[in-house]
Amino acid sequence: MKYFVHQSKICIIGGGTAGINVSAHLLRSKVNPRDITIFSSTLSLLSAGWTFVGADLAMPDTTRQPMEKIVPENVHLVK
Repeated sequence: MKYFVHQSKICIIGGGTAGINVSAHLLRSKVNPRDITIFSSTLSLLSAGWTFVGADLAMPDTTRQPMEKIVPENVHLVK
């Protein structure tokens, strides 16, 4: 089992569209980024992209991005 020590005031479970948008909104509201922690998987799947995959207009690999790439800067990410 993996343990970590990190204190934060706000914990966001899930790094999907809603989790990323909530963290971005909090940052715009002047919340200290060190007070935000996101618990997420290692990859983000762009759900809108799957419409194009179903229509054979895109490959499935184009819908995947590492979470580090989309999480707002200075927000603590736990995988």
